[in-house]
Amino acid sequence: MSVASLFGKLREHEIEIHRLVVQKSEDKHNKSIALKGCKQQLDSSGSEEENISLLSRKFSKFLRKRQASKMYGSSDDEEANLCFLDSITSSMISTSSSKGTTYYELLDAFNETHDEANRLALSLNWLKGLNNWLENRVKYLEEELSKTKEDFENLNLVYKILLAILRQKLVKIVNFLKRRSTIF
Repeated sequence: MSVASLFGKLREHEIEIHRLVVQKSEDKHNKSIALKGCKQQLDSSGSEEENISLLSRKFSKFLRKRQASKMYGSSDDEEANLCFLDSITSSMISTSSSKGTTYYELLDAFNETHDEANRLALSLNWLKGLNNWLENRVKYLEEELSKTKEDFENLNLVYKILLAILRQKLVKIVNFLKRRSTIF
């Protein structure tokens, strides 16, 4: 097994370990997000449509904040501040009207978006690892090419020296044979 193939296998192993570490840290990060509840009381005169509208706005605001924090690299300790009013959630869960369906549609859309974001993050991390491995492989191959060029130049120099020595020896042999043939 060549050094290059051993290096390649080592790098593949390092990428896999890195991917697992990143996945584990993402799992920990996902578990660390806490939803804080606000203690706000709604007037009993508030309509259910207003409650759904409020929930939709809060949810949209949460998604925008989360997207902005990912884009600008906020800290991992940042918690999501999302206020769900007890009266909204309890009324939406208990009702089977079309408004309750809207809540579940929003929840499904959020879960699908969250799952897709996690898949994309894993894919991105894998591609970053692959890119790093390829960059290291290119550096390694460039170094090997440089060493091979040096070896070739050294061998070419040795060849030229040996050829010059051989020519000198050949000239001496020819001269010796000429002198010998003149003696006989």
